Amino acid sequence: MKKYPDDPFYDWYIPVRGAARLFFALMGGRTIYGAENIPEHGPAIVASNHASMCDPPLVPSCIDRPIYVMAKEELFNVTLVGTVLRKVRSFPVKRGTADRNALRTAIKLLEEGHLVLIFPEGGRGPGGGELLPAQRGLGMIASKTNAPIIPSYAENTDLMLPKGATFPKRIHTSVTFGKPILPADFAGDKSSDDPIGSAVMASIAEMQDSRKK
Repeated sequence: MKKYPDDPFYDWYIPVRGAARLFFALMGGRTIYGAENIPEHGPAIVASNHASMCDPPLVPSCIDRPIYVMAKEELFNVTLVGTVLRKVRSFPVKRGTADRNALRTAIKLLEEGHLVLIFPEGGRGPGGGELLPAQRGLGMIASKTNAPIIPSYAENTDLMLPKGATFPKRIHTSVTFGKPILPADFAGDKSSDDPIGSAVMASIAEMQDSRKK
């Protein structure tokens, strides 16, 4: 892992990811599908559904490459949580706004060849298999960088730690990584206000449906 002058705590990532892997193993195990869809080199956006606070540690734990995570700004205001997040390559985003700083950070990281994890729904969904529409930021970042988007479906996290729950339950989780979606394929596409975001959420919904069969 390359060290950057503005990333002095880069060395926390590997041990924290290891701790996350151990946690999910002890809490019922986890299964990874489609890991071959994560590129070994070069930039890519991993776009995951978000139904639980377990999603941000679970998805990176299933990827061998280090990945930067766009996380809600409120978490960085909690002293201990914010410190840990900064030390494991997370950066803040103001939800419900066009956060230019977060967009610039994501674009810069992708231009440098990194992986970036984004939750396109913009916050936790209601769970129970219900997905929210993608926020426009995902399509904007992908179009600016031309980075491929890897749709990701995290399963059972809403059962492990539902909204309002304090302690997680033991349950098997899984993450499915879909085929890359290429922004260039949507050049001139007027099928919707956000064709890239719509395509990503449709892919996540398809993975969700296939896991239920």
